[in-house]
Amino acid sequence: MKRFSGNIKKVLFSLLIIFVNVISSTFATLAWYTSSTQVQGNLGNLEVKYDEYVLSYEVYRYYSLETNVEGIYTFDKTSSTDKNLGGYSILSSGYQILFKINLTDFAASRNNLYLCAHTNTSTYLGELDTNGNLVTQLSATNNPLSSIVCFYSFKTANIDSSNASYNLLNLSNSSNLSNKKANFISSDYKIVNNSNVGIGLFQNSDYLASKSIYVVLDYDGASIERIYGLNIGNSVINGEAGSEEHWLYYSPDFYFFINEEGVA
Repeated sequence: MKRFSGNIKKVLFSLLIIFVNVISSTFATLAWYTSSTQVQGNLGNLEVKYDEYVLSYEVYRYYSLETNVEGIYTFDKTSSTDKNLGGYSILSSGYQILFKINLTDFAASRNNLYLCAHTNTSTYLGELDTNGNLVTQLSATNNPLSSIVCFYSFKTANIDSSNASYNLLNLSNSSNLSNKKANFISSDYKIVNNSNVGIGLFQNSDYLASKSIYVVLDYDGASIERIYGLNIGNSVINGEAGSEEHWLYYSPDFYFFINEEGVA
């Protein structure tokens, strides 16, 4: 049977709702934030639709060291069933997730593969209209997770497994297109064209032997900072002095896919 490269492999990472906990500030010009995750389930929170490109996937939690180095991420060597994106903080790390995508023999035989992502949301939470007003304000629930995450892809050769306890990844060695983080945000602060983003490009030599590629799911601190800064005055994040913490809910609204063409 003829195989069509246009038959895109979709890996739908249906993550748990992320609860971003915003600490109210008494300063009119500042919106500082932290976040936390509440767990509600496990295996049912990640679905995979298989086709000729993907055989299976594995999930690896962040491995915290006593001293974290900027641009260096460490992950457990043992896979986990916990798919929850951990709590975000501007002062700490340890919330990232590493996905190992195991490829089929057919995929491993292709000359190149693109890892991409698609969001079902058409508006970025940091987008302004022609009058300089927010197109979509933060709400208490159902904010799109695509607005506050970014991705880094890696080939197996750039996974440092020399330590017995953890695997080490240097972001400078990622396979990302343009050698920078990938997200759904365009240069003019809108959702990228067609809601698709190319994350990484892999050559056959990158996966022929290992039959696998990797992607890190991370929070995008710069995007979070922009969104919360633009929402100063929004009642969902600005409470009265001394009030309790406010909780905002982010819902998964994107999936990953693999093909041989990339995105238009």
